Amino acid sequence: MPLEKTTQTTQKSRLQHILEKNSSGKGVTSEEYKEARKLILNPKYSDKKCCLCFNPMNKSIYDTELCPPHAFYELIRTK
Repeated sequence: MPLEKTTQTTQKSRLQHILEKNSSGKGVTSEEYKEARKLILNPKYSDKKCCLCFNPMNKSIYDTELCPPHAFYELIRTK
């Protein structure tokens, strides 16, 4: 029986998409900004730690690899 190739696509979370769009220079709409704020304030955490924190206890939000304070910084730094 031949082995079937399986492709695994990784979908980015809505928050990751908004943060990437914002950091690329395209900016975000006011609706996207409000949505991102809501997602950061009500995070779904992953098992990974924040990639920017010195404190290893800070968990990252889902697929962003950022804790809530760093996610907020990423959201507002280009505003």
